[in-house]
Amino acid sequence: MLAAGVSALVVLVWFVAWIGRDEPDEVVRDYLEALSAGRTAEALDISRAEDVPTGPFLRREALSRGWTIDAVETPKVVEGGIPDFENEDVYSVAYRLGGGHRGEFRLAEDGWSWRIDDPLVSVPFWPRLFSFLQIGPVRVPLRPDDPTTVRSDATRFWMFPGVYTPYANVPSTALAPKNPRLIVTDQGSYDPEFTVTAAGNRTAQAAVDAVLDDCVALRTAQCTMAPWYDSRYDTEKGLVDPEDVTTQRWRIVRRPAISVRDSRDPNGTDGPLETYVVTPGVLRLDATGLDRDYDPVGFAQTCEINKFRLPTRLSDAGVLTFPRDGDPVHVELKCTSAEA
Repeated sequence: MLAAGVSALVVLVWFVAWIGRDEPDEVVRDYLEALSAGRTAEALDISRAEDVPTGPFLRREALSRGWTIDAVETPKVVEGGIPDFENEDVYSVAYRLGGGHRGEFRLAEDGWSWRIDDPLVSVPFWPRLFSFLQIGPVRVPLRPDDPTTVRSDATRFWMFPGVYTPYANVPSTALAPKNPRLIVTDQGSYDPEFTVTAAGNRTAQAAVDAVLDDCVALRTAQCTMAPWYDSRYDTEKGLVDPEDVTTQRWRIVRRPAISVRDSRDPNGTDGPLETYVVTPGVLRLDATGLDRDYDPVGFAQTCEINKFRLPTRLSDAGVLTFPRDGDPVHVELKCTSAEA
């Protein structure tokens, strides 16, 4: 009788434990809610994950707080299970957070509970403008050897699913992130995009004005100022190649209006930022030179500034700089004959 009573008690305990355990979707919700509250250690306990990798952005400080979980869907059976866990029931549970961003976990039976097989996300980052990556207050240097080098390859970091704020406290008056939030699920990558602020564009305009003054006054050899479309001056007395100009006097009729943009080309001539002309400027050229028959000729030109490529960099303090230490300044012109 005693043995039978003990057996019945064991069965009862097993049955109570079985019916009282969380369902896979409840485990997922508990996991995400712990992350939303910044309780990363508790979240990992809930996941029961094994061999969890490490990374700088797995710190609780990196996660934003209080983000909402939009939905946790009904578990679905995974046909074939998970490799090395052939005898366990496996479910997939989809979820949505941060305004509809979808992710999915796989969960396997683990004793009386469930184990999230993939609780972390390997996120590829493509930082172009800064020499570091910053998520929340956590900063990781990316190219400390040369801050002017542009990365063309992605760098991966392990992260929890959730909502993050990249470059939150970078004191830049020049740039503003297009999307101040990073939503991490099991899909996608992070390619930070910025817009240049009005203050940044004013800084660029002042720099271009100063360089243009030097170019026009012929105070620098860095400038390349010549017709762009056919690479020569079309005068009333014939064509004159720029290298055959013997004297020249430039005058600014109207300055170009300049802005700065993210070039989106990590291998671009000017790096990840470039100046571009919003409203063309106009120059007046009075010159002498030799035509194609090597006869002397005097001529005048009205030249429209269509492109002003000024090397543009962003310091780690978020300040736009315009180095003039040998990098060429390309001033592309469209010139037509003018009255002398």
